[in-house]
Amino acid sequence: MKVDCNKCGKILNIPDEKIPPNKKVHVSCPSCQNKITVEKPAASKKTEEPPAEITEKETAMEEHEEKVEVMGPSEFADEELEILEEGTKRVLICDTAHQNEIMPLLKEMDYQPKTVSSDSEAIGRMKFTQYDLVILAEDFAGSSLKKNNVLKYIQPMQMTTRRKMFVVLLGKDFRTMDNMQAFTLSVNVVINFKDMDNLAAILKKTISESDAFYKVYKETLVALGKA
Repeated sequence: MKVDCNKCGKILNIPDEKIPPNKKVHVSCPSCQNKITVEKPAASKKTEEPPAEITEKETAMEEHEEKVEVMGPSEFADEELEILEEGTKRVLICDTAHQNEIMPLLKEMDYQPKTVSSDSEAIGRMKFTQYDLVILAEDFAGSSLKKNNVLKYIQPMQMTTRRKMFVVLLGKDFRTMDNMQAFTLSVNVVINFKDMDNLAAILKKTISESDAFYKVYKETLVALGKA
């Protein structure tokens, strides 16, 4: 939900799931500290439509959610209202072993980091929040590459959702920035743990290349009248 601060004019992003229905919430603008009253509008009644066809990918994601027992917003440790300025980039860090060295780098790159310690929370947050960047270790939450529940959740995502999220997979046997390995695992880039010292440079390079690719992709869709 987007809200304008009536004092400084900043546009704020407030996750819809954080606002209780039929209840006013008072929040502070992170820029000028002005108090803003937010209320979720009542849901409009829609005419019944025939159910959309469920794709194999959607079915796979739903079945995986059931297996992992995905957490909902009310179960997250930080239940306070998260307010981000328009344009703020979100990153989800699924790597407890390296998160202390990763977070300062991401803050320097103007990302708003969120760390998680379990696959159920990671999947729950991705379900309710659109992240620009996800950093995932192959052994996250005591898992392995073949059994990584977060990776299994990401891999069958619909492209309309997936292309908005840049996924970095960290592991001990990867060849850093190997495009074929990344493609095979349905992630944007793979990085060997040994190359963590170069993480910032690798992210800047690969994210820039991805943005350039999708810029051309979007322009092509517009030219073809499909966007």
